Amino acid sequence: FKDLLGSLHRQLEGSPTPRQQVALWERIAQLYEEEFLLHADAAVALESVLRLDPSRTSAMVSLARLYRTLEQWQDLSDLYQRHAEQAPDAATRLPILLQRARVLAEHVGDLPEAIAVYDQVAALAPDRIDAFEAIADLHEALGNIGEAIAALQNVAERVTEKEAKVRYFMRIARLLESQGATDDSLE
Repeated sequence: FKDLLGSLHRQLEGSPTPRQQVALWERIAQLYEEEFLLHADAAVALESVLRLDPSRTSAMVSLARLYRTLEQWQDLSDLYQRHAEQAPDAATRLPILLQRARVLAEHVGDLPEAIAVYDQVAALAPDRIDAFEAIADLHEALGNIGEAIAALQNVAERVTEKEAKVRYFMRIARLLESQGATDDSLE
């Protein structure tokens, strides 16, 4: 396989068209990942694919997998952003944005940016209760209690189950109490 890899690199130097170069870089990435288990080298090859063809979805999906393996969280977040920008419709964009928001919150630690991405999700799909819950959780983690309460009120208005509504309003009450609200003002 090392000979094949060398041959592919030599072909890159003489390949006249971007389409040929993309095909060669994809084959190189596949060899690095599957045969040599060199995930970082495979990622570099896929980055080359995306420089030549920024809208190549298959390369984005493979590169995302490699970034997760390599724990390159900021790179993964940036890749998800590029992928979401190129998504043809909201239904395709939505899961990509959700993945980006989770990576930002759980791995990068950029809670304000994660909130901004969850806001995009909520705007695209107002029925996504999980987005509003995440917004509330992240605001609470940042100490933005007023924004957390507003997000929870938004969730409470959207849910139809009585038990769920009660849970959200109880959480709102706990947050208000943590801010010094009295029983009289909670009613």
